[in-house]
Amino acid sequence: MSRVPLALLTCLVLLGCSPSRKEEPAQGMLKPGEVVRVDDGACAADKVRQITVGPPPADKTLPSPRISACVAR
Repeated sequence: MSRVPLALLTCLVLLGCSPSRKEEPAQGMLKPGEVVRVDDGACAADKVRQITVGPPPADKTLPSPRISACVAR
């Protein structure tokens, strides 16, 4: 692995960022407070969908709510 991609990957890990995914993770795969970016074509060409997982509901049988918004790449 060359130094540039390794440095970029290290930077992303340290900043808590992640590259865009191609599809939204299944329910239960994300923790409350986690933010992911999904490039699934649902937003305009210069934007990606940002999904933020809300706090867990009082009823533990329900999944945590997800908030979706189109944001700049």
